[in-house]
Formats: sequence, structure tokens, C-alpha cells
Amino acid sequence: MKASFSHIATLTLALCCAGWPQDSGQPAPGQYDARARYADLTKKIYDVRQRPALAEYEKITNQLRALLNNAITASLRRGADADIVRKAVADVQGDFVLSSWGPDTNNVPFAETFELAGKAGVAVAFGILRGGEAIPDTLPVLQFYVKEPEGWVLRSEVDSDFRGRTFSVARLESPSLLETWWLAWGQTIGDTGARRKVRLYSFDGDTVKTLWQRDGLEAARVRVAEDKKTIILDYYQRQGSPEAPRPPLHIREEWVVTLEGPALVSTTILGVG
Repeated sequence: MKASFSHIATLTLALCCAGWPQDSGQPAPGQYDARARYADLTKKIYDVRQRPALAEYEKITNQLRALLNNAITASLRRGADADIVRKAVADVQGDFVLSSWGPDTNNVPFAETFELAGKAGVAVAFGILRGGEAIPDTLPVLQFYVKEPEGWVLRSEVDSDFRGRTFSVARLESPSLLETWWLAWGQTIGDTGARRKVRLYSFDGDTVKTLWQRDGLEAARVRVAEDKKTIILDYYQRQGSPEAPRPPLHIREEWVVTLEGPALVSTTILGVG
């Protein structure tokens, strides 16, 4: 779901109220140490014996988002470079980045530039750690910034589809000149079936829409081919019944992007069990 304009406006206001260090690792004297502030706030809602009241929990979450948004917009003012944006997010999050769990489960912080209708844009993804350390209540966020005459603007974001999950994002080659397409996927943390969900989002310069989705893919591996036009899903499909179980099928599906959305071009049984 797309975040409301009022929510984005609230975050934008919060950005204006926080200073940003020239170097997040070595802030200049008197400047705001965003990394230390981020760590202090995270420790109030992550790996704590007792979670704060809901209002405080959400308030701290919004403060963490504001710190990250501030880092992103500050880095964009120095130039639309995906590596710089990605580093800016990682510098603020420090030890609390999801990618510290390993690239097989998360690839955020993520950033990639694009151009749409003559305007420069950047897609940015990150995850905020909350809840328990064993089974975190993660808040994965995918954002879209657009370069307007007045500067970089957070135009739209998705923050509700992957809560409590790992998070990875990849760009697809959009068949439409009016949209950019982005694939996101994640596994439910603590799920013994290692089930993953997949979403394909489009961004038209103003809003985000969900074009395609898959849910409950057991022990799944999600990949985007080098041509960025093919989605490859490897997963297991249970057979039989609880009373008469049978070995699961190992299945591979390949989907190719079309104007109507991904089209299934092949299904292969790789093995049994």
C-alpha cells in the first residue's frame, strides 16, 4: 500500500528538525550524531524485555525513519549516486542493518537510480529492527524519491507488505516507458516452513501499485536473471496429507515480464524430497 501524503509530510517535517553530520562516522563538533541516535532509539524497541506501549513504539519507529530519510535526502543533494545513498543508510544504521544477517536473506540497504518521464529518481529500501532479537518485528520499507525543481522529494513508499520478514529488492526491466518495476521478497521470520512472499511493484512517478504477487512459497529461493526480464522461483510443494504424507516436489518456475505483468513460461520439477 502507498503511504498517505500526510504520513510523508510528517516525515518530511521531522527531517527539517534534525541536523545531519557531514560524515556519519565522524560528525563535526556540535553536529547531530545520527548513528548514535539511531542506536539509542533502536535499543528502546529491539531486543527489550518489555515492548513499550504502542504509541511510544510507533513514535520511536517514526523517529528512526526520519533519521534514515534525512540521511537519504542529504546524500541525494550531493548527487544521485546509488552507492552513496546506500552507504548513507548503512552508516546511520550501523550494527542494525538487515544485511548483517547475510545476503541470502536480505540485501537491504538497497538503492538504485532510474529515469522516468525525463526526471531522475532513486529507489531506496531498508529495514528497521524492532521487537525481540530471536523473532524481530522488522519493518521493511521501499521508497521512491524523484528530483523536482525544488529538490529531491519522497514521492511514495511501501511499508506494510513485509512486516516481520526478511527483505530483498531487485529492479526489473519495465516493459512500460511510463513505469519502473521492482521485485521484492522476504521470508517470515520464525516460520519453520521458511515460506516466502513475493511482490512486483510499479512506480509511475507518483504512486506505487502491486502488479503481481505470490505467497506461501516454502523454502523458496527468488532470483532475477541477468537480463532483468526473468523471475526465477525455486520452492517446495508439499504432497499427500498429514495422515499420508509424501515427499515434497522441488519446483522451478520462470516468469517473463510483459505489459500485462509476469507470464509463466516454464515449470520444471527438479526433484522429489
